[in-house]
Amino acid sequence: MRAIPVLIFVMLCLSESAWFMARLGPLTSPDPDMHGPTIYSLATGRIFSPVHREVDAFGNPVKRQSLSGDSQFLFLGGKRNILDMDAIQLSLKGDPGTWQQRLSNNQPRQQVSIPDRHHANRSNQYFPLLYLPQAIGLRTAMWSGMTPYSSWQMARITNVIVFMLLWGTAICMIPRGKWVLAVIGGMPSIVFLASSLMSDGNIIALCGIFAAIVLKCIETNRPLARLGRFIVGLLFLLLLYSKILYAVPVLVLLLLPHRLMTAKVKAGILLVPMAVFAATYMPWSMHFGGMLAIGNIARNTHQMIAHPLHTAMVILRSMTNLPHMFVHQPIWFLPQFIVLLAAWLFSLICVLSRNQSVAAYRRGPWQWLSENRYFAGMLVLCFISIFMMYGALALTWNNLQALNADRLGGFQVRYIYPLLSLSTFALVSDARCVDNREFMPRLQPSHDRTCYLKGGEAL
Repeated sequence: MRAIPVLIFVMLCLSESAWFMARLGPLTSPDPDMHGPTIYSLATGRIFSPVHREVDAFGNPVKRQSLSGDSQFLFLGGKRNILDMDAIQLSLKGDPGTWQQRLSNNQPRQQVSIPDRHHANRSNQYFPLLYLPQAIGLRTAMWSGMTPYSSWQMARITNVIVFMLLWGTAICMIPRGKWVLAVIGGMPSIVFLASSLMSDGNIIALCGIFAAIVLKCIETNRPLARLGRFIVGLLFLLLLYSKILYAVPVLVLLLLPHRLMTAKVKAGILLVPMAVFAATYMPWSMHFGGMLAIGNIARNTHQMIAHPLHTAMVILRSMTNLPHMFVHQPIWFLPQFIVLLAAWLFSLICVLSRNQSVAAYRRGPWQWLSENRYFAGMLVLCFISIFMMYGALALTWNNLQALNADRLGGFQVRYIYPLLSLSTFALVSDARCVDNREFMPRLQPSHDRTCYLKGGEAL
């Protein structure tokens, strides 16, 4: 029975990814001029290609990376830069840009460099390590002599395979909430990201693996072994490489009691990846990393420092617009979240009924908060993460001086997908120690204290 959620997830993911790959070209996605060149630069070993510094139209100093290689891969013929929701909607009627993307197979091969007057390049916007699955697929296809279009398709295939392996492992490992993860992994919105050239699916999978490992540690009431600590530290490092704001929920480790994780282990898991990140990402960012902005970052930074309260209020008002964004989506969008909510509520009801035997020993809101501190802490951390998302958009995607009291623009619903798996923290609570002399008079007098796990099992 425990294998059924994994099987359901695999069937959903396979069928949906096959649909998207058949109905949408690989270069039909958000920011194809970033994902395609980044994958190509990693697959061909050109991630350290030279950059030249200039000032963009908004007055920001930027670094443009010059990427040289095969024109069939770098010119991205027929690319369509559309939002993920629009791409999924387009798959229902078919992508007319697919045949244009296939034309690159017939174009003459020549050595070119981008960016130029007609072809953009953003291969240095994000640290390229998270594009490793796609780069492996592209490199394999190039070695085997496949056409450019088929090579990009191979990059999508390896991307979704890695996602399925990681997410399936998370479903197997997580002690509670298997159906919640199965529904999340089978959502069309997430399967599209995982089966595209984007790195979003990898970030979502990393968060799911993290949740599964930590919840298993809490549920079994056993400290993480050395391998488990190494994996959690590696996950933290990879999330830092993706976007720092997605690494914020890892701080929930600080709420683990000493019996599960000592202060020394917590410091090692958090500080060592941060040191590796500083020693690797910071030099890359200083010498190679670039950023796209449609506002003056220096002026926005000055505005945020000069008026922090006003900026915080603008961000909070923008966050209240999230429910409105969910409602104003295509007709197929809401049902997947309704199914997810139903699975989450069903899992929560099962947990509450299982914990009913120890409900009598709970005393007051503070004790309840102590027992459920993991979920409460995760809510706070996810709030901070979303707040940071809007803060980053305020710096790069808006003009704060002209905003006054308006909401921030540029936020996309897919930004919160990596946080969905963290809702499973509501399905576990801390083990409680109850005094048998006060609550369990029927036990033997020699038993002074018994530590109970969720569900009333004695340790």
